[in-house]
Order: sequence, then C-alpha cells, then structure tokens
Amino acid sequence: MFERFLLEDRIAVLASSTGIGIYDFDFRAFFRCRGLWEATEQPFIARIGAFENYDTWYHSQVEEGWIPLHTPQEHRLCSQLQEWYPLISNLTPRSRVYHCKPTPEQIEEEFGWPVFVKGVRQTSRHQRRLSIIRSAKDFSEAMEQYEADPILQWQPIVVREYIPLRVVEDVVPDRIPSSFEFRTFWSLLVARANVRLVARRTQHSLKSD
Repeated sequence: MFERFLLEDRIAVLASSTGIGIYDFDFRAFFRCRGLWEATEQPFIARIGAFENYDTWYHSQVEEGWIPLHTPQEHRLCSQLQEWYPLISNLTPRSRVYHCKPTPEQIEEEFGWPVFVKGVRQTSRHQRRLSIIRSAKDFSEAMEQYEADPILQWQPIVVREYIPLRVVEDVVPDRIPSSFEFRTFWSLLVARANVRLVARRTQHSLKSD
C-alpha cells in the first residue's frame, strides 16, 4: 500500500512497506506528516524499495502529475556503482564491475581475500554468504547462486575491497552485519528540488503577470 504525505510541511514523500524490518521506517511516529491527495508541483522522494524498471515508473508518475525527485539519469547515478564510482574512486573502497563472471583466480590476483561482492545495483536481501567472500571456494559457490538468484542474475557483478566497518549489531547469522555507515545524496538533491520548485513558481508568476 502506497502513502503520499508532506513531511514537516517541507518534503513530499511516497512511502510503502517492503516487509523488511531494517529498511521500513514509520515516518509518522517521529515526524509531523500531512497526507497528499492531489498531485503537487513539488518533487517527491520515493521510499518504496528497489525498482524493477525506474524509467517506466518515473514516466508513469509524471503522466499522473506527480514529479519524482530523481530523473532516470539521476537514479542510475545514485544506484548503479559503475555510474558513481569513477567520481569518488579515491574516497571509497577499490571496486571493479565485471560484465562477465570472473574466476576465483582472477579475483585472488586482483584483490586477494576477503572481498565484498554484490550486483551493480544491490545485494540479494543482504545475504552474508553471497556478499562477504573469504576464499576461492566460497566465491565459486556464490557465483553459482548468483546465476539462480532473481535479484542478482541480471546484474553485472561488482567486487569491492573488503573494509570491515564498526558493527552496530550482528544477530542474524546469514545477514550482513549492520554497521556504522553513512551514505547520503540529500544535500545536493534537496537543494536542486528547491531550485526546481522556485523556478516553476517564478515561471508561473511571470506567465500570470
């Protein structure tokens, strides 16, 4: 079930439960929220889980009068490693995208063990055995599972230098431990949204005059 609301009278949000406890967040329990029932010129943030086809979803929203904050190009930049990694390669763990399945020997020569492995967009439900790989044997077994996993089988493979982070909690045996980590695009994107909103209102005002 999707819900649209204005958070603290500032940020438009489209939210939906994914059924994943560590992802879902009840905004109404912590912030003042007001329901949005009609399309607004203010771009909205979508917190609804992973998209199967963002381009199609984006255009369907625009046709209904709603404006997602991210354009398809910006979504690719935010979500797919090969798009953003070249911009911050000196600030993040060394990574490589493989469009063909690499061999354990290749990974051992280029990275050594352990490594962090994922799809170019995401992991498969944060499964530890498919992400934190400690040996050639584990890597071969993971690659077999990647071919059958519906989330991973279509994605190019990303191998990253494994950097242990400060663990916050580690209570689920086959889930990547929750770690002290921050990732954000907010400052630039919210500023851009405000600029868009001001530009639209200015344009509307000039037409009215």
